[in-house]
Amino acid sequence: NTSDGKPIHTLRGHSRFVYRCALSADGKLALSASSDQTCILWNTSNGKPIFKFKEHDRAVYGCALSVDGRLALSASEDKTCILWNTSDGTPMRTLRGHEGA
Repeated sequence: NTSDGKPIHTLRGHSRFVYRCALSADGKLALSASSDQTCILWNTSNGKPIFKFKEHDRAVYGCALSVDGRLALSASEDKTCILWNTSDGTPMRTLRGHEGA
């Protein structure tokens, strides 16, 4: 809570380190990226997970949410970025091309 500095929720669901978090523009969604090879989309109102994105083969180091909250993007050590549909939790596209980077 930005008015009193006290936590509203502690979001628990990853089994390993959390590397990044993103918050939607309206504050209703949060996205976390972890070394457990997943991203979790969270409902910030109740602190509960909405979807756990599990398509990566290695740690997930980056994540982002679109301005409207309809899309999520995860970036992994497996050299892929995955675009996710936040309304149903499905992967929309896997972006490859970081070979040798």
